[in-house]
Amino acid sequence: MIKIAVVEDDEKYASQLREYIARYMKENGQEYDVSLFVSAESFVYGDVSKFDVIFMDIQLPNMDGMTAVKKLRESSPYVVVIFVTSLAQYAIKGYEVGAFDFVLKPLSYYNFALKLHRAVNALRRNTDDTIVIRSKAQTIVAKVSDIYYIEISVHTVVYHTKTGDYTSTGTMKKICAELADFPFALCNQSYLVNLRYVTRVSDGYVTVAGVRLAMSRQRQKDFMHALNGYLAKYGG
Repeated sequence: MIKIAVVEDDEKYASQLREYIARYMKENGQEYDVSLFVSAESFVYGDVSKFDVIFMDIQLPNMDGMTAVKKLRESSPYVVVIFVTSLAQYAIKGYEVGAFDFVLKPLSYYNFALKLHRAVNALRRNTDDTIVIRSKAQTIVAKVSDIYYIEISVHTVVYHTKTGDYTSTGTMKKICAELADFPFALCNQSYLVNLRYVTRVSDGYVTVAGVRLAMSRQRQKDFMHALNGYLAKYGG
C-alpha cells in the first residue's frame, strides 16, 4: 500500500488532488491511503515517517511548503516530495530541497498522472524487495527499504529497522553480498548503513535515522563515494 500525504489549504485543490490520486490508483490497480493536511505545521509536527509520497503546496499560511520540506528532510531525507503550485519559478526552487517533481495549478489529470506514475515507479525500485531475518525465536520478512542500518559483533547481527530491532546470526561478508544491489555501505567493519537514511556526516561520524555511528578512516573514502553516488542518482 502506498501512503500519500496531501498538504493543501485550498479545499478545491485538495479535493481535486484526492480525486486524481483515486483515479490513478484505480486505473493501475494499486492500494493506497491518503491523509489530508490543511497546514504545513500540522503535517511536519506529526508522524511524517509513514508516508511514501507527499504532495506539498508551496504557498501555505504561516509555514510555507518550502520551509516545511526543509524541516522534513531532517528526518526523512529521501521521501518523495512533489510540489504543487501556480508559480513555476517556486517549483523549480523546490529541487534545492530535494523535490522529486512538481505539478502546476490549474491541475491537469494527464500531467498529474505522469508525475505520480514516475513517483510510484521510483518507490517500487526502492521498496518492493524484502530480506528474511531468522533468529531462534522468530522469522521476520522485512522490507530492505525499512532497514536503517545493520550492526554486527562477532557473529551476532542486529537489524535496526523502522519496525524495531531484530537479532540474527551471520557474517558481514554474507550480508554485504546479500544487499549488494541496494544502497548500503560500510562506515566501519561493524556497521552497514542504508544510505537513504543518512542525514549528516561530520567529525568522523555518520548520522543515520538520528543515531550517530563511528566512521573509520579506512572506510571513509569508499563510504563517501557510495553516498555521493546515491545522492547524485536520487537527490537529497
